[in-house]
Amino acid sequence: EILNADKTVSNPNGTIELSGNIKISFTSGETKKQLSCDSLILDPENKKITAFDNVVFSDPDSKDSKLGTVEADIVTFFYDSQNLIISGGTTQTNRTTSEDKKVTFYTSGSLLNYRASDGGLLFKEGFITSNQENAYSSITAKNLALLDGGDMFMTNAFLSIGRVPIIYLPVFFYPGSTLVGNPAFGFKSSMGMF
Repeated sequence: EILNADKTVSNPNGTIELSGNIKISFTSGETKKQLSCDSLILDPENKKITAFDNVVFSDPDSKDSKLGTVEADIVTFFYDSQNLIISGGTTQTNRTTSEDKKVTFYTSGSLLNYRASDGGLLFKEGFITSNQENAYSSITAKNLALLDGGDMFMTNAFLSIGRVPIIYLPVFFYPGSTLVGNPAFGFKSSMGMF
């Protein structure tokens, strides 16, 4: 459903171009997704939507908390498979701490791939922080994978305090399920990020 667009052009090749203050909404399965941007190309033959400039893609009903809201330069959504390819994007995830306080984590990357079939979110040049404006502590990685079940896999990763890298991890796997001796990460108001 096209909620708003200043201009619509139907091309001879079957694509449809929208421009100016675009807001669209579509239902996929049981979830209702929303997208806003400045320019958009709808390609029914390839079953994809490509949005450009000031893109905000949100899936508020999603059971997958990794992909609640995405802000990006370019988003390509394959509506048949539900997969996303995101260029220059940031995801926003809300978590609840052990003290029942909400913490927002921002994860960004130069290129993000989301596979709906397994809930995998893959980042190239990934970056995670809990403060988007002033990253007091952060994790950067050449490749970062957030997998279904809470598993996290990183290669060439740095844990940084401010701009200073503290720990280098060539390969790191953080299991989402509890194992004996697995590392614990979190946020507490008395300790900060640990």
